[in-house]
Order: sequence, then structure tokens, then C-alpha cells
Amino acid sequence: HPCGGAGGPPTGAEMRLATERVRTGFSFVGLTDDWELSMCLFHAIFKVDCFVYMFMDDRQTRPDHTVPYDTAPLKGKKDVYDDVLYKEAKRWFHTQMKNHNVTEESCWDTCWRPAGLEGIINRTRKTETLSVAEWMDIISEQHY
Repeated sequence: HPCGGAGGPPTGAEMRLATERVRTGFSFVGLTDDWELSMCLFHAIFKVDCFVYMFMDDRQTRPDHTVPYDTAPLKGKKDVYDDVLYKEAKRWFHTQMKNHNVTEESCWDTCWRPAGLEGIINRTRKTETLSVAEWMDIISEQHY
């Protein structure tokens, strides 16, 4: 059974409810795969300032910047139900971007530049990888 539950896979009705809740049950849906735009959308929705620390990757990684996560126990299995919800989350994320007029161009003006990210993020779809120490140096130069 998915997730080790005894109830079996979710029904069609449960999946419809889950996808509806992605749209209606959360104040904000962001994507870790697009963190910079997610933080910009968060800024647009909640009218909060952007700060450089919001863009730090403080997750534990290896020196080669790979996450030490072993997927071998999954034996190639994929959670198709999770995939459905993730696709709905992506769709809703992009809908919310459109609803709040969030674009990469607007993010530079309203969030990224004010947070001091010029020269730090490269929106050719890859964030420069800085160590936590390098981020801390940048943060210590910020005045809040």
C-alpha cells in the first residue's frame, strides 16, 4: 500500500478532493524547484519584504552539492498519486503568478534587487551555489 497505509490507494474522490485542496486549502503554494520565484510570489501575496536570507540554501549537502538521499530502497517505484498533486501544485503556482502579476522581470524590481541579490542569483534557471559561510557574509552586510 502507498505510504505503508492499510487503507489502500486513494480513491478517485479522494484524489479530486486532494487536488481541490491544493487550490483552496492553502494561503500560498510555492515550489522548491523554483525557489526564487516562489519567494517573489510569497512577497507579492503577503506584501512582505524580501531579504537575502530567504534565498539561502541551508540544507545539509555534500561538498559536491548533492543531497545525501538514497533512493535505492524505493526500487524504482514512483508515487503516482504524489505526481498528480505535484502537477496540480505547479499549475496552481503558475496561476497564482499570473493572478498577482509576478514575472521574472517584476521580481527583480520588487524582490530580488531590494533583497540585495544582484550578482548572487542567475535566473538562467540555476542559482549560484554559495556556502552557508558566504551567505552569512552577505547577510552580515545587510542592514535591516
